[in-house]
Amino acid sequence: FFQGCPLTSTISLCLTFFRIFCTSRKTAETSSASNQRANTRGTSLMNAMSAPTTVSFKDVIEKMAEENGILFMPVPGQRRYEGKALYNFGAATIYLDRGVVFVVKHGQWTPVSLDELKRLAD
Repeated sequence: FFQGCPLTSTISLCLTFFRIFCTSRKTAETSSASNQRANTRGTSLMNAMSAPTTVSFKDVIEKMAEENGILFMPVPGQRRYEGKALYNFGAATIYLDRGVVFVVKHGQWTPVSLDELKRLAD
């Protein structure tokens, strides 16, 4: 009945176009969603890799002690000076304040360089 009718070929063409359109749209959405997930994972990984690592001054002193075989540990009994924790650095008792090492010299807390601190540790 519909064979040879111009409307049949138009309907067939429309159905073919609709199937292709729906298939390509679904593929594009799927591809876009998986690309977005991949980008999110990649961004998270890049953020984790580029996140700055914070190193405290105490970490620097601890590493220096380790590299030189010097015992570095908190003074037993939670002792403090002006609210700052006291540490044993070898033979020296020290405290750290804003990137400066203080050690007792002649009864007074005095700032010292890291080289001097190594000498005082012996």
